[in-house]
Amino acid sequence: MVVLCALAIASGCAHAGAGTEADAQAAVAEGVRAALKLYLPPDQPQGGAVCVEVVSLADFERGVVEALASTGIPAVGMADCARAGPTVVLLVKVQSYEWTDWLTHGALAMQGTVETRPDERRNFRLSWWRATFRATLAFRDGHWLAVSADELGRI
Repeated sequence: MVVLCALAIASGCAHAGAGTEADAQAAVAEGVRAALKLYLPPDQPQGGAVCVEVVSLADFERGVVEALASTGIPAVGMADCARAGPTVVLLVKVQSYEWTDWLTHGALAMQGTVETRPDERRNFRLSWWRATFRATLAFRDGHWLAVSADELGRI
C-alpha cells in the first residue's frame, strides 16, 4: 500500500512537471512576467532591464532572473540593480509565493509589488510609483501559464 501511494505521488509530480527548484523558479518568473503585463504598455518594447527581488534565498532569486532572461526579458537581481543604472524600467518584488496544489506543485499563487525607479516617480506616465499585484499560475502542457493577474492597489 505504501509503495502504491508513493508511486501515485511520484507520478503526480512527474505529470505536473513541477517540484524541483528550477520548476519553482520558472513558475515565479512567469508570475513576474504576468505582473509586467499589468504595468507595461503592450504595444511598446520594454526598453530596459527589470530588477527582481524574491523573498527567498539568493540562489533562488538568481534562478528566477535566469528564467526571465531565457524568455527574452532583461532582468537583474536586486543586488545588481544599482549597476544597471538608468536602464532599469521597473522594480518587481515578489513578497510571497505558495503552492496551492501542494500534492503535485502544479498551481502557484504569488503576491508582490511593482515599483518605478526612485528618480522616475514624479514623472512616471501612469502617475503611480508602487502597485501591489497577485498572480495565479498553473502548469499546463509542459509550461507555466498565468491563469490570472490582478492589481490590488496603487500608491
